[in-house]
Amino acid sequence: MGINEIIEISKPRIVVLLVITAVTSMYAASKLVTGASQLDYLDYLHIIVAGALASAGSSALNHYYDKDIDPKMSRTSSPGKALSRCLKVRDRHQRLPYDLLVDH
Repeated sequence: MGINEIIEISKPRIVVLLVITAVTSMYAASKLVTGASQLDYLDYLHIIVAGALASAGSSALNHYYDKDIDPKMSRTSSPGKALSRCLKVRDRHQRLPYDLLVDH
């Protein structure tokens, strides 16, 4: 499992959209809500990093949870090859950490 598979599973385009939404929402709230504290660059950095990691992780877990029902749906019947390669890895050190907990 390489970096290309991880990037494909994490859906970076969706991650970017979610991070932009989070940053603009925090900015608007800090400017428009009376009594709200002003955010500095470190606060925005935390939002960007935490938002990106959370949404990428959620996407990966969604791929894992839906691996059995995706072939039954017409829209997702031909999944990307990255998920197939990730799920076929038998070396326990290269598998998804969540997979290690579920499939013991």
